[in-house]
Amino acid sequence: HLPIHPVLRGVPHVECEPLDASEVTTTVTSAHPYGVRVEVKRARAIDDGLDDGLRVPIGIEIVATGPVVNVA
Repeated sequence: HLPIHPVLRGVPHVECEPLDASEVTTTVTSAHPYGVRVEVKRARAIDDGLDDGLRVPIGIEIVATGPVVNVA
């Protein structure tokens, strides 16, 4: 979950993608004026059953339209 503060006036348009060659898919599962939820899934299961974790840089673009008021 990525919180947005201050809260936007409307629902934003959101896009996201991995920024490296990691085998993951990214999906915006919900977008609200107060935050965005992004789901990241590995493209394949781990073979050996050990999970050492995975770090993947994710690029997120949030575009909101409408008047800007009280931004400070």
